[in-house]
Amino acid sequence: MAARALAAPGPVRLALYADAAFELIVAVLLAVWASTWADLFNVDEAIIWLAALVFLMAALGVGLIAVLQVEVRELVYSLAGANIAGGVVLWAFFAILRDDFDPGAQWAIAAVADSFILIGLLEILALRRSPTRDE
Repeated sequence: MAARALAAPGPVRLALYADAAFELIVAVLLAVWASTWADLFNVDEAIIWLAALVFLMAALGVGLIAVLQVEVRELVYSLAGANIAGGVVLWAFFAILRDDFDPGAQWAIAAVADSFILIGLLEILALRRSPTRDE
C-alpha cells in the first residue's frame, strides 16, 4: 500500500475551517459570559445558552464537513449563502432594535454580522479559486 502525500488544504477547506473556528469562538464567548450577554441584550440567560448551543452545533457541522473533505460545491455555496443571509438578518435586527441594546451589545452585533458576511464572501471566493471537482 503506497503512502499518500499529505497535501496542503485547498482554499475551500481553509474557508470552511475559518467558518467553523468563528462559529466556535462565538459559542464559547456566549457560554463563558452568558449572564453578561443576557444583561447587555436584555434577554433571559436561557436564550444566550440556546444561541451558544446553536453556534456550537454549527461549528461542529462545518468543521466535520471540512475535516471529511466534503467539498460539494452546492453545499459550500449554501453555507456561504446562509452566512451572508445571517449577517444581513442580524444587521436588520440591529437596525430595528438598536435602541433596546446596551452599547456593548450594539458593537457585538455589528462585529458578528460583519463577520458572517465576510466569511460567506470568503467561502464564495474560495469556491471560485478552487478547481471544479466531481463528487
